[in-house]
Amino acid sequence: MNIDLSSEDSTNKTKKTGYADLTAKFNIISTSRALSNSNRVKILLALYKKETISFNELANLINISSPTLTFHLSILLEAGLVSNTMTNPGLSPTRAFSFYEITEKGEKLLEMFEVSELEDAVR
Repeated sequence: MNIDLSSEDSTNKTKKTGYADLTAKFNIISTSRALSNSNRVKILLALYKKETISFNELANLINISSPTLTFHLSILLEAGLVSNTMTNPGLSPTRAFSFYEITEKGEKLLEMFEVSELEDAVR
């Protein structure tokens, strides 16, 4: 089954691919999914207030387990709302540390809302 992602523009008869449209739709869907959970909003708010937070500090701050935090961070990373930096990544996992920070996209998204209203909503 072949799917044609190109469409012909009737005004200037040029072919353009639909990849940009698909990318935009994926961004909207992944961003909506990222914001649909109060734990993920709490993570974004915590990262908005601090420049960089370690994984363990974030787990303690949000008061969720490591596996749950890993799950939520993966969704936020996929949406491009947070970024991850590892120190000593070549060493054993027990000696490597992950640090997270909010991206420019994440900051702009939170600034579209009143941060205080978001904080009240996730309490």
